[in-house]
Amino acid sequence: MKHNKIIHGNCINIMNNYFKSNSIDLIIADPPYNLSKKQISLKGNHTGGDFFKVNESWDKFDEYSYEKFTYEWMSASERIMTSNGSLYITCTMHNISELMTIGKLLKLKLNNILTWYKSN
Repeated sequence: MKHNKIIHGNCINIMNNYFKSNSIDLIIADPPYNLSKKQISLKGNHTGGDFFKVNESWDKFDEYSYEKFTYEWMSASERIMTSNGSLYITCTMHNISELMTIGKLLKLKLNNILTWYKSN
């Protein structure tokens, strides 16, 4: 495996075909939040400034598809992580429950939830 290399493609395919089991110490993931199809308007809110969401096809899932996608990438992550490896996932309050539920199914240990108070 080459270090400091960017690999462009489907993360699930890349993890399943490029990385050996138990070979990665740290994974930082920023998966789709699945918010593009939802009506969220926080313009002028007082908890960090205006909120602007993406509206892209790669961020639109039905509930089953989102859970399946999340299970697949988290399962691939779990396979390639070392026994003392870490997985950091960025998310919103809208999808944290799916991540935590699937993490439990995969027997991942939750050490902490970090909150970023982004005050724009």
